Amino acid sequence: MTQRRDAIEVTDLKRATVNAIKEESRKGRTVILTTHMLDEAEELCTSLAIANDGTMIASGSIGQVKSLGLKLLYLTLSFDKVSGRILKAIEKAKLVKIEVHDSTVEVTVREEALARFFSSRSGLR
Repeated sequence: MTQRRDAIEVTDLKRATVNAIKEESRKGRTVILTTHMLDEAEELCTSLAIANDGTMIASGSIGQVKSLGLKLLYLTLSFDKVSGRILKAIEKAKLVKIEVHDSTVEVTVREEALARFFSSRSGLR
């Protein structure tokens, strides 16, 4: 019985929080909300920004951001040795994030940026 009551209390608390945020917004106040839940953002926000490891990767109205269809790719590239020339070539892909670990490079890149990278023939040679 305690778990059911706890779940009801959490639901009530969430509803009260949502209502408080909406009320502050109606008063003309700017509210900064952090969430991983897009449905919450859609209900409460008129504009939003998406960050990945501290880097802003999208911002605008909810419709604008959703239309971007952010498709992030997470790649691990392995080399005998990660040279400066290799890193310079990889960075041309306009990465969201890059981490170098010994002989591997982990990158996060938007799908369309990766497609442009390879279609421009500036890939690794």
